[in-house]
Amino acid sequence: MCVGVGVGSVQVAWLDVNSLPLTYDDRRVIDDTRFSVVRTHVNQWNLQVRQVRRDDAGRYRCTVNTFPVRSKVVYLHVKGQ
Repeated sequence: MCVGVGVGSVQVAWLDVNSLPLTYDDRRVIDDTRFSVVRTHVNQWNLQVRQVRRDDAGRYRCTVNTFPVRSKVVYLHVKGQ
């Protein structure tokens, strides 16, 4: 989960391990429909990955365009199969 400060004034992006953007605000910016943003609260941006595959494992980073820029790194561990 990534938490932004204020509403409407911040821009939030989820990036993959290679710093390629996956989402920008509420929009998916890649062709892979398994990735999306889920907003349970107005200032939360949760990255959702459906039908997780082994190659999805790794680091994901959320950035918020505050000053200074806020960033949070999460790790996805895939077990089984």
